[in-house]
Amino acid sequence: MTEISSVLATKKRRSFGKWFKQVGWKHVIAWAVGVYALFPIVYIISTSLTNMGGIENGTLFGQIDFTNYANLSTTQSTHTCFGPGTPSLLRR
Repeated sequence: MTEISSVLATKKRRSFGKWFKQVGWKHVIAWAVGVYALFPIVYIISTSLTNMGGIENGTLFGQIDFTNYANLSTTQSTHTCFGPGTPSLLRR
């Protein structure tokens, strides 16, 4: 047996409580921050996939409808970035 493997064989695993106290709580915080950060993205995607109106529908993926995305490809925008309402400094 090499020296490294003998050290690893004799080293005891720490208990769950000790592991959680030293490292595990960081995992809980990381998961909470991840869920908090991803929720708005999931909510906006869910809202874009529904045909129920605005963002006040209150349900995640209640019904899935691709009408909004179909309308994006068929409608033409009448708004331009540098249209008549743009200050003269931005128009060239």
